Amino acid sequence: MAFRCDRWTLINVLPVGFVWVILGTIWSLYSLLHLLPQITSEKPDIKQNGIIEAIVCNSLTFMVVTCLVLAMFTDPGSVPDAPPWQAQNEEDDKTSTGKNQTGTGTQVVQHETKLSGARRWCKNCSLYKPDRCHHCRVCKSCILKMDHHCPWIANCIGFNNHKYFLLLVFYALVNLAFISFTLCYETVSLVYVVEMTFWRRFFLVFVTTFSLIMGMLLKCFFSAAPLVDFPRHDDNRILREKTRSLRKRWTPVSL
Repeated sequence: MAFRCDRWTLINVLPVGFVWVILGTIWSLYSLLHLLPQITSEKPDIKQNGIIEAIVCNSLTFMVVTCLVLAMFTDPGSVPDAPPWQAQNEEDDKTSTGKNQTGTGTQVVQHETKLSGARRWCKNCSLYKPDRCHHCRVCKSCILKMDHHCPWIANCIGFNNHKYFLLLVFYALVNLAFISFTLCYETVSLVYVVEMTFWRRFFLVFVTTFSLIMGMLLKCFFSAAPLVDFPRHDDNRILREKTRSLRKRWTPVSL
């Protein structure tokens, strides 16, 4: 398991609980204020429309909850405590290069190395780090293909749960867009036309506004993702070669 510490502390539980409260609040208010009146309506066309919307909304909500649980409880992946990632002492770290032989004779080639060409070494885990592997201070472990530590699921986004995290954001965005679209028409048509109680009008406007805000936040996440230029292995290799050449040319001036 990637976690080498007490995972469910108060500071880790609060963001996760906040996500579940948001999910439960939007689904509950949408079901009680929008779906239930349509399903129990005496008009066949309104009742049929409510059944279709209920099937779509509950299906999307099921996918959101499933991806959330999988992203939360799936081990993101950590460095195996076995050759060729082990080292006997720190001298092995100084002499080891980017190529190493495993116990089965398979050669491990790493693109991400130190400026000296040695393999990257984690002092906290006492293990060599594979490419795109980083040490998480929260999990206190080296995570394979680490993207970031997400406090909203109390887990790192790594090799094993990266797909679940992206699907979680995608299904949440689609679900919020569907809820906002179906609620906007009802909010405009009912709040100012149909007589209703103050609290029903308040919560109807609240869930509509809240869904729009959360949907826009997730939309910003997807809009900004393609703009990020992730470094490639070739770019890292060229950068290291340029850095080495500059360090060779530079000679300190002694006063």
